[in-house]
Amino acid sequence: MGDWLSVLSFGLAVVALSVSWWQSHRGVAVAGNANEIQVVADIFRDVRSAEFRIKLDAVLNHSLDDPLDRGFESLGELRENAYAVCYFFEDLGVLVTNGLIRREIILDTVSSIMTRAWYALLPAITAERAYRLRTYPTDVSPTFLPHFEQLVAIAIARRPKVVRTNVRDVRNPPAQAARR
Repeated sequence: MGDWLSVLSFGLAVVALSVSWWQSHRGVAVAGNANEIQVVADIFRDVRSAEFRIKLDAVLNHSLDDPLDRGFESLGELRENAYAVCYFFEDLGVLVTNGLIRREIILDTVSSIMTRAWYALLPAITAERAYRLRTYPTDVSPTFLPHFEQLVAIAIARRPKVVRTNVRDVRNPPAQAARR
């Protein structure tokens, strides 16, 4: 009887330890989700703010026809807006590429404006990278906006195939045609 009681006690201890571990693990996951929710809510508020929209509109509606020999310093009045928009998306890219925020949450909401901003500023970003290569000491990294670029690449890779029509976008036309 003593051996049986020892085995039962050991079994109960293992079950209790397993339940305790599961509850602790679940608590950490819930706390992580709560932090993610707050960060995402802040991001959504910021990207929809009037201040950010003004900066984004300036970036999207500005022509980059002038020479950009000094990178972003060549942008004149657009410079501050360009930095604000780029660093907003660079920071998002850091959070996403390091797994601090799930990419689906961000890309489902900002991939369109982010990609538009990237293409609008690509000549200036390319010029800034070239300027840094020319002017930075060799032991200083000339990288510029690598996480923004990576996030745009992820957004482009996951975008659905779309056929534009006069009235609406038709997603996955072969699949829809097969159902008819």
